[in-house]
Amino acid sequence: MTSHETLLLVNMARTEGHTFQINSLLVDYDKAHVEGALANGALVVVVSQSESADGVLVAKSVEVSAALGVAGEQGDLQGLITSFASAAEFNVNGQRVIGDEHTQYIPRNALLGPDVEAVVSGRFDATGALVADKVRIASTGPGAQAKAAQAAPQAVK
Repeated sequence: MTSHETLLLVNMARTEGHTFQINSLLVDYDKAHVEGALANGALVVVVSQSESADGVLVAKSVEVSAALGVAGEQGDLQGLITSFASAAEFNVNGQRVIGDEHTQYIPRNALLGPDVEAVVSGRFDATGALVADKVRIASTGPGAQAKAAQAAPQAVK
């Protein structure tokens, strides 16, 4: 049996049993060792050795990730845009990112939206959000752009 380790963003909307949801994937953590406090929006690492016949991921362990940074600290982040409200507010791998009038977007007319890979650097604010100095789009291929186009992307200037 192989072990699987995955970094996931928790949706605690499902409350029956010891389960949580990641998009359409249901994770059963009833018999898992849980390190940290599970909460809606928490970033977790799930280790699993099996999936049930009905497609539920059976967790062996769940580790809740700590905050990425403290207020005023420099932060760098790379990953997929997992939630997108606008170029001024989106999440990368579940981490809230804020863009403002000082944020530099590379390339300048980048298409931002869900499932677009981004590299972000900036400083953490008091709420734990990463206030971006620079957002570089790492993947601009047709697959990423097509996915972004389906979810009301926003071109930045």
